[in-house]
Amino acid sequence: MLLRALAETPELRLRVLVGEDALDRTVDGVYTTDLLDPRRYLTGGEIVLTGLMWRRGPADSDAFVAAVTAAGAMALAAGDAALGSVPEDLVAACRRHRLPLLEVPVDVSFAAITERVLAARLQPGGPGTAVGRLRALASGQADRGAGEPKPASLAEVLAVAAAEYGVTGHVLSGAGRLAGRGRPACHRAHRRRAVLPVRHHRAARAPAGRLVSGRRR
Repeated sequence: MLLRALAETPELRLRVLVGEDALDRTVDGVYTTDLLDPRRYLTGGEIVLTGLMWRRGPADSDAFVAAVTAAGAMALAAGDAALGSVPEDLVAACRRHRLPLLEVPVDVSFAAITERVLAARLQPGGPGTAVGRLRALASGQADRGAGEPKPASLAEVLAVAAAEYGVTGHVLSGAGRLAGRGRPACHRAHRRRAVLPVRHHRAARAPAGRLVSGRRR
């Protein structure tokens, strides 16, 4: 789900302390930890929930934030129960590492946040699904670690489709120009590019398969 949707869920009452400009990041999972260095348990894309039990002093905040950022976490949500509030050194560390930080009220359980994220992953076409990841890439909502989010190229979208579904393909313009491809074209690609658009435009309905060089396309 989008981090913005999580932050704006009324019953959770989360407060954004850092990262107001990064709420369009896609959260692809959730992990709760009180380890100072939880990198080996993270796969990337998560919102990390923590009760701050790892903090023994101000220097620990930078070490913790550096670790979860290096592991590819999308955001951090810190609870108030242990310290009464989120310490300023953690706020500063998240700002330095450009990691969105949300404050979790004492009476809001981490389980409620976890359930919200997991429910979004299970929705058809949600961000936790292949279709959802393709939509996020194509719309520019996916955070790819390259500055401001922007729509992915056709090559990137086709690469995700190939990885998720085990299939690949080419995108042709109406004139037969190769607009994007999932893998290098074979030596007959120029012939297919000349034939397929013509046959597509002549079809009675779409989608329409056609035989090219003895194979259905």
